[in-house]
Amino acid sequence: MKNRIRSGVTGGASLGMLRSLAASVAVLAVSAGMLAPAARALAVEDTGSAASAVTPPLQAAALTTGAPASGGPPRAVGSWPIPQLITYAPAVYSWSQTPDIYPGKVFNLSGSGFAGATISLQRLTGGLWTTVKTTPVLTTGSATLTYTFTAEGTGKFRAILNKAGKRLATSDQQAVSYARQDTYVQAENSYASSPFSTAEGRVAAGTQWSTTYDLYNALSNRRGSLQEYRDGLWRTIQSVDFTQASGWKATVKTPLVNATTSKRYRLTIAATAQEKAWTSGSTVISHMNPADYTGYKKAAYDYMKPYCDKQVITLIGGYTSFAWWPSYRIEMAQTYGTGKSLQYVALHECAHIASFKLYNDDAKLTARMNAIYGSWPAGKEQLADCVAYAMGADKNYGGTYTRDCSGYRGTAARKILAGQKP
Repeated sequence: MKNRIRSGVTGGASLGMLRSLAASVAVLAVSAGMLAPAARALAVEDTGSAASAVTPPLQAAALTTGAPASGGPPRAVGSWPIPQLITYAPAVYSWSQTPDIYPGKVFNLSGSGFAGATISLQRLTGGLWTTVKTTPVLTTGSATLTYTFTAEGTGKFRAILNKAGKRLATSDQQAVSYARQDTYVQAENSYASSPFSTAEGRVAAGTQWSTTYDLYNALSNRRGSLQEYRDGLWRTIQSVDFTQASGWKATVKTPLVNATTSKRYRLTIAATAQEKAWTSGSTVISHMNPADYTGYKKAAYDYMKPYCDKQVITLIGGYTSFAWWPSYRIEMAQTYGTGKSLQYVALHECAHIASFKLYNDDAKLTARMNAIYGSWPAGKEQLADCVAYAMGADKNYGGTYTRDCSGYRGTAARKILAGQKP
């Protein structure tokens, strides 16, 4: 039986018809068990003339034969590469980019050969690799596993790709750390850690000032102690608890003090097995009893007492008086005499305190009063004039900001005086 290579010529031998030119090749004929060169096959393109071209033989490796599905003679296969199915060996890669401050570490897993396999996350413990997590049987080329540290430290991890009880691949190892962010304490609405700093050093006798503290990154309930420095020792005068139920918040208050006196306070928070103790800075508070006011301070207080009882007042130089938020302090200049001019100024500042306490938010107060009175002069200043007149101040001695308190302007002032927001 002879193996043949067809030239690929199409059609008959008549002139004017196109014939395909194919390479001639030396082939081996099998005869009686011997190998012998077969006759050279020529392919000629008929151009309509007597000229002909002979294609030189190609290297034998340039063509291969393939058996047709029909069982006929082999067919020629071209000189281009035969596509091959590319396969990849099983592999697994593991990495985690979870920040150190979080105990739960997410490991990302990717690679090849995952279908039907599982991945085990292992941690090196005591010189041995111990499996800590395993995925379900996988159908995709990626997965995640989460490991949670129970204590601070650094661990070495790797991933193992397994299938049918056989290890297919092992990832490189990676060191992952958990360093808990320290617990810290912050006073709400305050620029300092010291208790009662928003009072700016003064609290009216018979009243209490408070500070709320937040505990961040707490691990367990904590006991806090408000302390007063007395007779050379810090003595606990109030205990509070920071708990998860309270949102890790606790509020301390100054004691009720009726005398005019000064006291020093601080807050301490007890340590736990994993958390350090914390101690605030200390604050000196002057407890001021208005009954002890004298002179110009007493004269100003007597005007405002029906509306601003237990008011902290201090005297300052210059020609301008001030009301402060959130400390609710009044600073009185001493240049108004003791008659109706002083009455107007005292009641004007007292009106500020009343509106500050009602809104407890200077930005909201400012916006609302600008909407009612206009912003020039400032709405809350015009409000204070109108409230002062409602309290009994004489317009002839006032009018620094406005004397027009008619209609809704006067209605707004009277609402403030009654403890209502206009």
